[in-house]
Amino acid sequence: MGVRVPRIAYRPVGRLGPARGYSLAATSARIDAAADRFEAQLDLVLQVATGEVRLRRLGAEIATTTRRVNALEHVVIPRLSAGRNRIRRVLEEREREDHYRLKRVQVRHAARSRRTR
Repeated sequence: MGVRVPRIAYRPVGRLGPARGYSLAATSARIDAAADRFEAQLDLVLQVATGEVRLRRLGAEIATTTRRVNALEHVVIPRLSAGRNRIRRVLEEREREDHYRLKRVQVRHAARSRRTR
């Protein structure tokens, strides 16, 4: 669609036990399991956030395009149609005037030709 969409790069959040900042010996396995689930959820949140940014940009572009289309439908096209109709009326009027003028010239020409006979 021509919309510039950012590609957000992130590193997976998952870490191993010692990198989490607590002692494995001083905590239970339940804390490790909770930390693993939290990191997995955080990775999903980051994925969703990148998708959300893309969707917001696309939504903004769609809104802009919709406004432009509405402007065309409700402002520009009616103006152009009115201009076309005005030009058509002027041309029809000129055509009628030319037709009338031609008839008058024909009548004058016929009158002159009758006089010269």
